[in-house]
Amino acid sequence: MAASDQTPKAQRTKRSFISRPESNGIAIGIIVFLLTSGAWQAGLLQSLELWVYDQYIQGRAEPRASDPRIILVLQDEKDVEAMDHPLHDTVLSALLEKIESGKPEVVGLDFYRDLPEPRNGSEIAVLNKTLLRYPNIITITLTGDPQQPLGVPPPPAVANDSTRYGINDFPLDNGTARRAFLYFPDSEEYESFAWMLAQYYLVDHGITPTMKGANVQIGKTTLPRFRGNDGGYINAPFTGYQILIDFRGPQQFKTLSIRDVLKLDHADVFKDKIVLIGAVAKSLNDRVTTPLNHALPEAGTLVHAQIVNQLLRTALNGDRPILSVSQPEKWLFGAVWCLAGIGCGLLTRSNILFTFGLVSGVLSILLLGWSLFLADYWMPIIVPMISFTITALLVKASAAHYEEQQRLMLMKIFSQHVSLGVAQSLWKQRDLFSQGGRPVPQRLTATVLFTDIKSFTSIAEKMETNDLVDWLNEYFNAMARQVEPNGGIINKYIGDGMMAVFGIPEKRETEDEICQDAIRGVRCALAMAREIGELNRRWQAQPGKPQAAMRVGINTGELMAGGLGSDNRLEYTVIGDSVNTASRLESFDREEKLTGPSGACRILIGGATYEYVKDVFVVELVGSVELKGKNKTTKVYKVIDLKNSSNKIKAI
Repeated sequence: MAASDQTPKAQRTKRSFISRPESNGIAIGIIVFLLTSGAWQAGLLQSLELWVYDQYIQGRAEPRASDPRIILVLQDEKDVEAMDHPLHDTVLSALLEKIESGKPEVVGLDFYRDLPEPRNGSEIAVLNKTLLRYPNIITITLTGDPQQPLGVPPPPAVANDSTRYGINDFPLDNGTARRAFLYFPDSEEYESFAWMLAQYYLVDHGITPTMKGANVQIGKTTLPRFRGNDGGYINAPFTGYQILIDFRGPQQFKTLSIRDVLKLDHADVFKDKIVLIGAVAKSLNDRVTTPLNHALPEAGTLVHAQIVNQLLRTALNGDRPILSVSQPEKWLFGAVWCLAGIGCGLLTRSNILFTFGLVSGVLSILLLGWSLFLADYWMPIIVPMISFTITALLVKASAAHYEEQQRLMLMKIFSQHVSLGVAQSLWKQRDLFSQGGRPVPQRLTATVLFTDIKSFTSIAEKMETNDLVDWLNEYFNAMARQVEPNGGIINKYIGDGMMAVFGIPEKRETEDEICQDAIRGVRCALAMAREIGELNRRWQAQPGKPQAAMRVGINTGELMAGGLGSDNRLEYTVIGDSVNTASRLESFDREEKLTGPSGACRILIGGATYEYVKDVFVVELVGSVELKGKNKTTKVYKVIDLKNSSNKIKAI
């Protein structure tokens, strides 16, 4: 038996827990977080993260930056028209000789020269002589794969000296260069073109790159090795030693055409400079898409120059590279914003406040991501943003559904008792009014009205049961129609009697509100008196239907309002001394002659009610009487009718 008693309670507790918006919100947040994180880990959101990253790069770029240490010599369209492409070996040799006459620090030749030009090799000896004469000329090669690392060989003259050539391609993300090689492949056998140029310059300035554990250190700065899940990347290829390009350096450098260089009388402009030779002519198609130039790819040589500039800034100025937050930090950031989405959905009932919270949350994620990026940390924000938004929307929808169920529950509780306006007001104050599916007890001041039919027992004895029920229902329908328009609640039917309350479920805060409830209660009683008169006239014409006389007792005072009963059977009602007094007023002096507007209704009110209604109604003092069950006397008044000053009754 004990187990049987406990089971329903346990079930009710479980149902109560899982139906709460908080529990639903947590469940929604967990599911959304797992789904979005799964999509992230599957790489479905990487393109969005990289797009945001590009916006960060553009926002942080410094278009006015310059670097006088670097000069570009670029083959433009007029050079192509004048000298063709590829440049003949003798022309390229003359270009290199001219630049070297100015004593540059290092020269980077960003042209593939694995084959002689012209192809018959008639001029290759001249170029080879120049390449061998100047060890500060760095040439290029193209990466292949780990089995065949060099896809395009370097110039034959320097092919046996790996310090004379570097790889010049980039690891691309859907055609966009965001990363750069330092070494390729993982064995560090081959160095990148830009890395070799920067090292050449730095060594001459007393800085030698060293390995610090698995990472490269130049000066006091460590260049973190890119891994496949850094930042917003998911399982990106990370063969070799790669770094993220910060694009914070110059977007343009001092640039000369090949024609301009060959015409120079003196090459002092190149003294102690890093010189990069490459192509800018669109017809040569040596262009690279970067975060700064999606619409108009820039010359590959310019990107190499930007990487060199970054390495110099890192080594000489201590500029910090772009760092990726750890994986646990990414997960934590996403989880925190899922929790924020839960809070946004639960705590903002108003659609306006919810929209404000949603927009504020998204903007906060953007601002946090941007602030961290300004501090050189790349925190992915797409997953947190999606998680926050979807969680907030779903939790808001779930909470709205729950509130609708609660509203229906409360409407069901009061569907037989309140007007639409009172029900809506009740719903607005639901946090104060309802907990756990039952009304919270409230101490408030209200006006209670009891009615009763005089000599009902005698009437019932003379009528058939079915006729009696029909007669009572007709009576109650007529009386009930007077309660709601006057702002009252029919609390219960008691045999042939009825109890109505004016002033619940909303707590009255002012004396004026309490006064209006008292006035409405008495006005309702007078309307009932007129209604009983109409009923009697109608019944008089119907054989077998008796006449009715009724008594009304009204009292105003403090009472407790709340839900009484079991979990399966609950009644919203009021209790207290003022309720008892109203009941005693109704039954007082049962044999007294009934007087009122219809001559068939007697209305008695207590002293508290009298003080509120005396200026509105015609009232007679009955006297100070000792009501049944009361130890103290109570002033009792009889309501006769409404005074002419009816404007004092405010609209409901």
